[in-house]
Amino acid sequence: MSCPSPLCNLKFDRLSKQYCSCVSPHDLNCGLLNCDKHCPYNYSTDKRTGCPTCKCNPCPLLACTKNCTYGLKRNEVGCPICVCESDVIKPNDTKKTDLIKQSWPRQCHSGSFSYSNGEIWFDGCRQCLCHKGEQLCALISCPALKCSQPIRLPNRCCPTCPDIPMLPEPTPSSQVCYASQYVTGEELEFDTCTKCTCL
Repeated sequence: MSCPSPLCNLKFDRLSKQYCSCVSPHDLNCGLLNCDKHCPYNYSTDKRTGCPTCKCNPCPLLACTKNCTYGLKRNEVGCPICVCESDVIKPNDTKKTDLIKQSWPRQCHSGSFSYSNGEIWFDGCRQCLCHKGEQLCALISCPALKCSQPIRLPNRCCPTCPDIPMLPEPTPSSQVCYASQYVTGEELEFDTCTKCTCL
């Protein structure tokens, strides 16, 4: 077993089991992060300092207690899942290595900006998600207004009532579909012909 350095050290408990003892992010002297990215899986951490960076984690945090000889399997976008790998990838197993290369999280490009896999951004009046190197965008839905003369302000997607304080623009969140809640970026398959990604 090994621990990510230099923030974690390998220790032993009373039963001589190994565990990693890591410095809490609250104990680090990290400055305030000035970043306008919305990251569904939080910000990535600088391996040297332990402080958050203005880059998105491509994968959700995995709470898995399995101790796997060959490590954990990865899903189709390259994120670890709590299933043990049955064997190591052999150098001559081109099928497996090609599959991993194809499925590893890729970036999306929109205008002069690059976005990491899983990252969400607003493009005008659309909410976009980078998913396996492709931009998936949906129009932002605006709340229904209870006034007869709504106005549209510059640089705002949703109209507003003139006598009501402005509501904040919609923010990315989870969605409810068939009475189940899904997080942004999660894939669901309804049948062999219908595969959806939650925006």
